[in-house]
Parts: sequence; C-alpha cells; structure tokens
Amino acid sequence: MDQCTRHPGGGKLQADLREVAAIPGCQLTVHAAAAGPVCRTDGHDRPPHLSPHERRWREGLAAATRYYAVYGDLACTNAYVHPDGFRLGMWLANKRRRSDWLSPEQRKALDDLNM
Repeated sequence: MDQCTRHPGGGKLQADLREVAAIPGCQLTVHAAAAGPVCRTDGHDRPPHLSPHERRWREGLAAATRYYAVYGDLACTNAYVHPDGFRLGMWLANKRRRSDWLSPEQRKALDDLNM
C-alpha cells in the first residue's frame, strides 16, 4: 500500500490501516492531492491523530497479539525481534517492569493475552 505523501508515516503498513479502520466512525479514503490512505472522520480527511506513545502501544499490542496467536503465550526472550522488525521482547519486558504505568484498558488488553 502506498504511503501518504501529505502525512508521512500515515499508511505505510497494511496492519496500521487495519487498526485505523477498526476505530469507530473511521473510514479509509484517499487524499485527492496525495493519492495516499488516510482516516476520514467527521467529514474531514486527516490521518488518525495518535501520540507517539499511543502509536507505539498499538504497534506493540499488535505484535504481541500475533506472537500469542502463533505460540499461545508471551514467553519470548528480551532479545526477541518480531519478523516485521518490532522489538517485541524488549517491549514486553518494559510493560512488565512498568506495569503500574499501564491504563486499565492497556492492562486488560495484556491480561487477555495471558501476560
């Protein structure tokens, strides 16, 4: 899938687009000027406005979900790197070490993966 030239980083991975499409009220559309995918909400074309922290959380949760689907647990080493390049082992270690920083929703999402 093409990367949106109007909003760098918005739409470079199909997995990201599936996550964006799962946001209630969001429809993926194409910028007329950029011919790249963006999120359309409230009648305006714009990329999803996620903080770097939220974007990283979603990337980590998606990688953890894929790992769990294959192996049935999240017992990877700290050095484990997901095939897409995401450092899942380190991400999980950080979440375990700083679990008191997680929101109730984040804690539930990881609990659903038996972490």
